[in-house]
Amino acid sequence: MKSIRMSDVTRNPDVHHVEIQTNKQWKAFMKTLNEGLHVITHDSYFWHGYKGIKNPVKHCVISDRIRFKFETWEGARFYTFHHKSGDLWFTLRLPDHYCLDCNKKIRLHRTLCRGCVNRNIHKNRPFYERYDDISYSVADPSSELTYGLLANLDQNQRLVVEHIDCSTPIRCLHIRNLAYKLYGRLLPYWTKVVGSTSYFVRRSRHGRNS
Repeated sequence: MKSIRMSDVTRNPDVHHVEIQTNKQWKAFMKTLNEGLHVITHDSYFWHGYKGIKNPVKHCVISDRIRFKFETWEGARFYTFHHKSGDLWFTLRLPDHYCLDCNKKIRLHRTLCRGCVNRNIHKNRPFYERYDDISYSVADPSSELTYGLLANLDQNQRLVVEHIDCSTPIRCLHIRNLAYKLYGRLLPYWTKVVGSTSYFVRRSRHGRNS
């Protein structure tokens, strides 16, 4: 079989080129992981080592983590090896089983991904339901109306603000960031964000609101 040239891989638009030099970059890589071929540039001094005492065996931490992640994923097919360039090559194929909410591929025994499970728990958790709602929708979260409603919110009222056409509708933080801009990191409100809707309740001076 004809050998694969590195130049052919680097020019292929379907190949994912990734640099992983820190644990933070590793976590970011796993969050945005795609199927197909990945060419991973990594520091061998940081990621390579030896396992065992009597007969130590050289290993790659990234390759070990990939195997640990996908060996128990039913139906997954993956392969890793180190190219002579020093890069780690990693191919991945996952079965066609998707999260019902976000359409992300998940393990066969699940119906929702972990992120959607956590979002649903957060969404359904009661948040001062007995308070009087002040609800409105806004296209510009920095409008004077938003400032006024936040400043004049009474103790037993719940401000409900929907951000129309938000660029991050899964979790809109624009209204809460506006509150941070007004009051700093120690907000005088309890807050909750569900999708593009933000909730605010003024904190009690005596501790947690009842």
